[in-house]
Amino acid sequence: MTTENPFVRLERQMRGEHPTASGLFDRDYVKATVTKIAEEAGTAYDHPDENWRARITIELEKKGLDARWDPAGSLIVPVPTKSIPDEKPVKYLHNPSNTELALNSANEAALERDLNAARQEAIASGEVFLVGSAIGLLKVKRGAETANAVLEDIWVIEDVLMESGFSVTYGEPGSGKSAATLSMALHIAAGREWNGKMVEPGVVIYAALEGSRMFSNRVAAAKKVLDLSDDDLQSFATINTTIDLRSNDQYRKKIGELAKVLSKDVEKPVRLIVIDTLNRSFNGGNENSPEDMGALIDNIVELIEQVGCCVVLVHHSGKDAARGMRGHSSLLGALDTEIRIERGEAGRTITVTKQREGEDGEQFAFRTTAVELGQTPKGKVVKAVVAVPADLQEVKTANATASKKKRLGGNQQVVMESFQILAAEPDAKKNPSGKGWPEPGRFTIVGFSDLREMAKGKMDPPENGEKDRRAGKIREAVNRLVEKGLLCMNNQFLWNPKNPRDSS
Repeated sequence: MTTENPFVRLERQMRGEHPTASGLFDRDYVKATVTKIAEEAGTAYDHPDENWRARITIELEKKGLDARWDPAGSLIVPVPTKSIPDEKPVKYLHNPSNTELALNSANEAALERDLNAARQEAIASGEVFLVGSAIGLLKVKRGAETANAVLEDIWVIEDVLMESGFSVTYGEPGSGKSAATLSMALHIAAGREWNGKMVEPGVVIYAALEGSRMFSNRVAAAKKVLDLSDDDLQSFATINTTIDLRSNDQYRKKIGELAKVLSKDVEKPVRLIVIDTLNRSFNGGNENSPEDMGALIDNIVELIEQVGCCVVLVHHSGKDAARGMRGHSSLLGALDTEIRIERGEAGRTITVTKQREGEDGEQFAFRTTAVELGQTPKGKVVKAVVAVPADLQEVKTANATASKKKRLGGNQQVVMESFQILAAEPDAKKNPSGKGWPEPGRFTIVGFSDLREMAKGKMDPPENGEKDRRAGKIREAVNRLVEKGLLCMNNQFLWNPKNPRDSS
């Protein structure tokens, strides 16, 4: 005979709406126990038979849960019948299993008065008064137990990503944030150290929501550079479609189901889920809205609890990169780990800017390299970028040197301002063809003599009969700008190589 789902009344019991309601109990434990026994019996948990129904009753009684079954086959779980060991007496008050009482509002009011009276009586006598298994449900610790040190390994990547942690990697466009995050993900899946840091190997799910069609090329490039085998990639999976983690919890649930399937298949725990990027999982929401960002945060926290792994969002910097991530500040408040990716002239850096359970400031460096993967049917070479570890001090020193070279002196600033004014003139010329010139008509060109005269007018003239050295200073400034790649020069004409113009 087909029976009712054994959990059909549990929600009502917890809300106190069912005649057998008895306060609070550990619903998750009950469901996990029933499901486990059902799986061992080779059947679905919502169709119990007499044989394993008895086993459920025995298992729940071990926890002090007085499980019973009504005639329809629904599971009834009142509060524990056994006392919790404590230095003080513990009083449990059970609601009567009486349909008339539960459905009669006057009697419910009387029952509430009885509960309050019993509570006051317990307090006066020094007893601990509980309605249901509140200690278990609320995970209460008391006294010396609250100071017990937790001596556990908590890292997926040592000092970088936490187990069951909520993390973000962020940076400006082109900073290499996706390449760096993919590097972390693949090292976890393959069980290899990342930048000298130990990892906990396991399943990685990477939701490639930006450029998903070509994401396999990035993985192929990394496989080649890191010398990964097919076996190393068995624990790595990608999601290659749009998902909504802001306004639809179905995607979160589906990712949780996928995690369970993959974990069972490779017999490893899920360690990491990457969402690349936050914006592409936001379904048009407003990143600056506390409501929209709060909805995303809630879904991510639910996903972490559902799967029990670290979740990393790949995100963008704000308009002012110095002010950190884009969007509402509630995101930063919710994070366990924030990681900033920055691009320099000589290399890129990874900085842990927030670490809830560790020290901030861990830094690593990498460079990107384009890896050739093959050719298209038309013979075009296909390449993909991969992050390659680099020496941190070497990259920081080289970046600082390059940045210093890029800074413009006063005369160089005057020359660049003058060039920009002249290049914007309606009758400004385009570059011709010939030796030393780029593709014809691609750039606006400015004559050196015109540039010199305008720049001279912006500089202080000589005083008290001093020699006019402005022309020499302008020539020197132009030479420095050419060395820095900010201007190009041919036949006494200059152009800015970073600003091509339309030849039409």
